[in-house]
Amino acid sequence: MASNTTGFDACVPLSPYVGGLSAAHVAFVGRYVASDPEEAWKIITPSEAIELAIAGVPLFPIFENQETSQSGSSAGNIDGTYAAAYLPTIGLLPNSGVTVYYCEDFDVQAGDMPNISAAFKAFGTALPGYSIGVYSCGFCNGQLGTQGLVARKWISGSTRYNGTPQATAAGDYDMIQSVPSNITVNNRVINVDVDTLRVANADIGARVPWGGAIPQNAPLSVVAIQLLLNKAGQNPPLDTDDVSGSLTKAAIIASKQKYGLPPDSSIDWTNWVPRLCRDAGVTILSPAIAAPAIDALTARIARLERTAGVAGGGGIAGAAAGAAADVQAPNNAQLADQLQKNNDLLAKLTAPGSANTSPPLGQVNGALGDTLGNILDGKKTAIGLIGSLLTAELSQVPQGTGLGQVLEHLTPSGGLSQYALPLFLAMAGWGTLGKLEKWSQGTAPPPAK
Repeated sequence: MASNTTGFDACVPLSPYVGGLSAAHVAFVGRYVASDPEEAWKIITPSEAIELAIAGVPLFPIFENQETSQSGSSAGNIDGTYAAAYLPTIGLLPNSGVTVYYCEDFDVQAGDMPNISAAFKAFGTALPGYSIGVYSCGFCNGQLGTQGLVARKWISGSTRYNGTPQATAAGDYDMIQSVPSNITVNNRVINVDVDTLRVANADIGARVPWGGAIPQNAPLSVVAIQLLLNKAGQNPPLDTDDVSGSLTKAAIIASKQKYGLPPDSSIDWTNWVPRLCRDAGVTILSPAIAAPAIDALTARIARLERTAGVAGGGGIAGAAAGAAADVQAPNNAQLADQLQKNNDLLAKLTAPGSANTSPPLGQVNGALGDTLGNILDGKKTAIGLIGSLLTAELSQVPQGTGLGQVLEHLTPSGGLSQYALPLFLAMAGWGTLGKLEKWSQGTAPPPAK
């Protein structure tokens, strides 16, 4: 690849390739974020983001569920709120110059634009601190650019889509996608979409996760350890193949012996990893960085409430007025389906399961006693995030619909979210602090392989 001009986007995990991206002159990579469980296979995980951080590879996020599902302000609100919660977990923090590319991956026509514009406007409102880009055909990109809804335009690889030949010829884009192709990275073949910048070294909003640092006590994959050992001077360098073989284990033991530590191959965050990171030139971030992420999520969900007309005593009636202004309000079946998909994936991401036996609760997780602590152990973050999003989403249901009438009877005075939302946000905060406590104690479950 041409250095500083080309990168690629991929829908598969990059772990086996991360160690060779720099040598292959890959200037940046694009990876997916989605709230639909059917798209979970292509989502970038925090573990993969840590690998990219150690390797120093800039990442740009791509938000896409189904090809045509990014339509209408309700979808934009839901997608934006989800992205605001997920992006910090992969090291793409607000106010760090990140551009989130929202996708319309079909042949957009003029009649599609009102709902697409509504989705992009709501998506951007739900993502303060991030720049919004568009991935679509030349026509859609141009329309959204003219409306001031996007900062960057990425032309899809479908060259015959509406307006794409004209936009390409006129240079009306920041980045353009090629057809899928096989490339060799880290001595392995991967099928990707190569992306080329219109102007070399242009800023497309790709950033190295956490600025190249890694969160303290975060689970480290085999690739992450291999990368750290190589950066710390391992000779000969390890193949970053994500396999914990004899050479990798021997290198870990040799590294520990260098620091006068017991010669085993365990991942010891207390004594070994800090020394290894120091020699590798990788900064370790304090777990306290998670607190601003919770504060930011709280602010964003509150912003979603205001958009829906709930804040300030508007209640369901205010939400109905907000929904009436939407270009296309979802019916009850659509809303229920979206809620189910959104919340199913959140549950999978925030409560991945644990072993059959549980370690003793710490002071944070056992703050309300062992009985309640054990009941909620491993579930607090999921309950808090799911409840917060559910509250915000149901607050947008028009009063005149069947579901709206049911909710009006359930919450007749102060509105759906006046009491529920603060409780769910507090639960999410408690869960996050509890997870950090487990990391610091070394009792958090390992990442799934």
